[in-house]
Amino acid sequence: MGYPFLGFYLDRMENQTLSEWIIESYGTKEEVRKRLDFIVFMLHFLQEDTFSPKEIQDAAELLKGLGEVLE
Repeated sequence: MGYPFLGFYLDRMENQTLSEWIIESYGTKEEVRKRLDFIVFMLHFLQEDTFSPKEIQDAAELLKGLGEVLE
């Protein structure tokens, strides 16, 4: 069937690509998980001057990269 990811299944190649992107971009799956948790936290409390532009840009880059890998 494939590898479960966010409610859908990846084939072997997609899973490998995702794993490589995680390691190359963030070092570990745990680091990506921490950053995704932080993004969810940010979205709950996003107001002007709550987070630095760098924190918001980093969050956007992670989501953009994840989207590119999953295309």
